[in-house]
Amino acid sequence: MLIGSMRFSLPLIPHLVAQWALRLADQLVLATMVAISLVGIYSLAASIAAPAMMLVSNLYQGFMPSFAAAGKFTERRS
Repeated sequence: MLIGSMRFSLPLIPHLVAQWALRLADQLVLATMVAISLVGIYSLAASIAAPAMMLVSNLYQGFMPSFAAAGKFTERRS
């Protein structure tokens, strides 16, 4: 069971590290351009918006097979 879990999760580590880096990269760039207090406000707003973005992303991934099937159906009809 542990080996199966590791086989599934280990390939995800580079993706998670890349997501983390992208999430922080914009704050590093902003810190060179504006006051650090404004970067803090931006970070707070991004943290508040994160659950909504996660919900939309998960809904998109869940409905993607339906969208693909609908696209195949319309291609056959035309």
